[in-house]
Amino acid sequence: MNNCRRQVTLAVFLIMVAVLFSSCVGTGSSSSNPPAGSTLVSGVVVDNGPALTNATVVINDSLGAQKTTTTATDGSYSIDVSSLTAPFVLTATGNVGSTAVTLWSVEDVVTASTTNTVNITPWTTAIAAALSSTGKAQDLNAMANKQTILSDLTQVDAYTKTLLAPTLVEAGYTATQGPIETAFTANGTGYDSIYANLAVGTTATNAVFMADLTATPCGTGETTNCVAYSDPGTQTVTDPNICGSDIASGAPILCDSNLAPTAAPPSWPQITMSQAYTFGCVGCIFWGNADNFSQTPTQTPLTLTGITPTSGGSGGGGGGGGGTGGPYYWDNWTCGSSSQCASLMGGYTGSTGPMCTLSDCTAWGNKFIPGGYSCSTTPIYTESTGTPANGVCAQNGVDFRQKLKKSARTLD
Repeated sequence: MNNCRRQVTLAVFLIMVAVLFSSCVGTGSSSSNPPAGSTLVSGVVVDNGPALTNATVVINDSLGAQKTTTTATDGSYSIDVSSLTAPFVLTATGNVGSTAVTLWSVEDVVTASTTNTVNITPWTTAIAAALSSTGKAQDLNAMANKQTILSDLTQVDAYTKTLLAPTLVEAGYTATQGPIETAFTANGTGYDSIYANLAVGTTATNAVFMADLTATPCGTGETTNCVAYSDPGTQTVTDPNICGSDIASGAPILCDSNLAPTAAPPSWPQITMSQAYTFGCVGCIFWGNADNFSQTPTQTPLTLTGITPTSGGSGGGGGGGGGTGGPYYWDNWTCGSSSQCASLMGGYTGSTGPMCTLSDCTAWGNKFIPGGYSCSTTPIYTESTGTPANGVCAQNGVDFRQKLKKSARTLD
């Protein structure tokens, strides 16, 4: 009898140890089969197009708790955050080929008992950098920067979406579908196509810049369909043609991609240097801690080429259009800080249209505000329209063949 009791007692003890051991092992990692009603954070990890396979994803919450998982072959991940407290800062570490990359993301609030999308990409890394007190994404901390994340994330997200609105539209999204919470797959379309064509870099003063990855270097005086950088803080006597570093890998970004790092780049008199960041560029957008993210950006929004929309087909930058049957295009223009331009255009920003084709949109922009406009299928700024001859959309040589009279905001 005593032997039987000892066996029962031993069995109970072993069961308790097994339960305790399994619960300890499970703490700090994502569950492959979370219970019903769990709060999940899921998303995709990509760099310049390719998904990060088997990357390590770490999520840190505002109380110092942490969970870890790895990405699947398609770059997707999922973590049960039911026991964590937002806001969150996420880090993904992996490889693209033989190149090591690290990406960041951030989320202020999540909805309980459902799946919340939080992607981790170069664009989300740029947002994380803007929320950091140093301008570096790696310094953003969910505990120390909790209030900043809660108060400023929405503004920073909106600011960057405005600067990339034409690209979002070309990719098949609305201008409000941002990089953090918009679900997508790494299949070469939509957001994945954006990242395959988007260069994201950092400067010596921790500003972030974005440009078309496939754009050719600018010639002297050239301002459209090209890219050029100037960053005296990064350029050295040894490597005068290095103007920044890739935000994910740290690889050097060349001032002129046609030249070696040791070659002296052109002077590019068309570049206006930013005093706040001692950085300037043509064909790019940039921001940093000196910017007021509650205001509308004055830079010309970036339109990437070679974009494949989520619905299929090809977008971005090429020819054609739909005549009077659509799609129609809008010239989204900005004068920056030029009061002379604003006086001529009737305001500092505006969206003029609709234009019948992309070529009509380009013709209008090149005629009235060269280098200060972008074309998209939706207006970004306050709309300004006229009365097209066909009653539907404006055409070059018909609606704006005459010289500008009073204001370029109208189509006369």
